[in-house]
Amino acid sequence: MKNFFVKSSSSDGWRIAIVNDLDDISFENMNALLKIIEEPPEKSLIILISSNYWSIPLTIKSRCALFRFKNLSSNETEKTIFMNFNKTEKNLPLKYISHICDGSPGKAINMLNLNVYELFKETCLKLSNDFDEIEMMKISEEWTKIIKTNHEAINLFQHIFEIVF
Repeated sequence: MKNFFVKSSSSDGWRIAIVNDLDDISFENMNALLKIIEEPPEKSLIILISSNYWSIPLTIKSRCALFRFKNLSSNETEKTIFMNFNKTEKNLPLKYISHICDGSPGKAINMLNLNVYELFKETCLKLSNDFDEIEMMKISEEWTKIIKTNHEAINLFQHIFEIVF
């Protein structure tokens, strides 16, 4: 990003950088971003987008203005999932998926891309009812395997606790 701000601007001397999925940035890149935010170049605007406010380090949050956007409606979420999910499954329970993803098509698409929809549903059901410790250990092991191979899964796992508790 540092190289970006050195380049010439296109509009009235301003340079705008948009960082999408801030919560997926590595620790090293987060530190580099912090240095830029601490001393931003003149006439620069840096927009940080995150779907998980609590995953952003306090040092970053304290230097930013927060703008909250409302979640999409269930219908808007369903349409977005349908338009952006490329798998051939035609019988996806879009109403249920959009409901549990709380207006966040990104969460829904991640869930589907990671093939954890059934595990997500099973985990929510087990946690919201009486559950067997052995069953929960099996579910925990499945989540651990998935999270080890794909760090995006941790956000989905955290979302379960937002729903159930």
